[in-house]
Amino acid sequence: TVTSKTLLYIGSYTGLINHHGLLKMGMNAQVQNEVIKEPIFIVSPPRTATTILHRTMSLDRTRFRSFDFSDMNVPLPNLVARWDEEGRKQKGEEGEQFLRSYEFVYPGIVKSIGSMHSLTPLEAEEDLTWLDHGLGHRYRTLFKLYPEYRSKKNGNNDGSWGNVESKEVVEYRYAWLSMIMKIYQRVDIDQWE
Repeated sequence: TVTSKTLLYIGSYTGLINHHGLLKMGMNAQVQNEVIKEPIFIVSPPRTATTILHRTMSLDRTRFRSFDFSDMNVPLPNLVARWDEEGRKQKGEEGEQFLRSYEFVYPGIVKSIGSMHSLTPLEAEEDLTWLDHGLGHRYRTLFKLYPEYRSKKNGNNDGSWGNVESKEVVEYRYAWLSMIMKIYQRVDIDQWE
């Protein structure tokens, strides 16, 4: 429908704004020179309790930096250090506003998605949303706005979606996530000083 496509385009526009803002931060010389300290990647087959492990580790903000729902869905205009309790509270309010507007547009969506993901603004969430900002649009939007990405003729024999999951896109996503980790590591240092 026209409404759903309009909302998808608005989501893509927001993704481009976040993409530009984060990329500009990432090009800062201090961020570029930042060395990621002891990253931890949790990778496993589905349904093996990695989300529980991730969320448990994220409770220790002195040792681990994880990204909260609000960090990923409302990253700008301000990035907040993990130890800044007042700033985290404000970021949580921005996340709550995001969820209220989402619920207004799609009644029942928060409860539906909440059955699979926490959707609690100040709790750790899987880092997939960062990938959306990295591409400049919602990853799933491609499949909704551009039917050719869904067609079997454009998919690969292995079931992947051709150029959407190409080696180049995967490498770009990794570089983007690396940049995000450097930005936040720098934010933690700068705001501490």
